[in-house]
Amino acid sequence: MSWKRSTAEETFHEQVGGSLQSYPPTVEGQVVCACLRTDTNPDAPEIILVGSDPIIQQSAEALLSQRSVIPVFLRREAAKWEFVGHFRVDRASDDPDERTEYGRRAEWDGPPALVLHMSRVTP
Repeated sequence: MSWKRSTAEETFHEQVGGSLQSYPPTVEGQVVCACLRTDTNPDAPEIILVGSDPIIQQSAEALLSQRSVIPVFLRREAAKWEFVGHFRVDRASDDPDERTEYGRRAEWDGPPALVLHMSRVTP
């Protein structure tokens, strides 16, 4: 599938599926893309910080277990997203020191629940 460099929310949801209300977008329990804000994920797309919300943690676990390549979009302004490539999870870290460091860099109130390390994949 070919992706535009910049797209509106509705457009990529039409292309990859999933609900506009769910985060991250999933279809039948599979994560179909990552849509990240750089204010909360400053090292994205190579590093994704997983928050404490149970639905987000469940989606992170699904992404880890599915091991598939997903398109990643970064938010550039309200409802405007930039496709930055295809990525897959290399590993996840629940190391307290690493979580604390990434949480501090992202100016979170506390550490993320998990740190996902992603690698770019050429489809």
